[in-house]
Amino acid sequence: MSGPVGMQGGAGLWRLVYWSRNLIVSDAAGSGAEEDLERILGSARRNNPSYGVTGALLFNRGAFAQILEGPREGIIEIFERIQCDPRHADMVVLDYAAVPERCFAEWSMGFLGTEAAEDYVPLEFADGGRGLAERLSSDRSLSAIRAMLLEARSP
Repeated sequence: MSGPVGMQGGAGLWRLVYWSRNLIVSDAAGSGAEEDLERILGSARRNNPSYGVTGALLFNRGAFAQILEGPREGIIEIFERIQCDPRHADMVVLDYAAVPERCFAEWSMGFLGTEAAEDYVPLEFADGGRGLAERLSSDRSLSAIRAMLLEARSP
């Protein structure tokens, strides 16, 4: 599998970080978005393990950011499906690189929604994503996102 342009790489463990505009339509009470998010998360949690992919999805009312980790082929397969999903627009790959270890090994797809994600996923960014890429891809940010996921799932 050759993968999308710019996504070639060798075997081993890879991390892909992307941002996209959220096109989920919801009413004033947020209905619609919740159902769509549950479908997205259910699908990811069901399918990602078969590709050896783990990660985290950050969502707010205007944007998605997602971190996928795993074998290159699995990430490419999943990312190609995401790119065809009509709930995403203006997708920007912020980082795609081989990595020595996973940050999100515990989650087929961890999730941070609205308020928690606001700190990491701005609705707009003027620098073409460079600042967001640094924010989402830095070891410190990945550790902070992981810590928030751990906190969110503890009773």
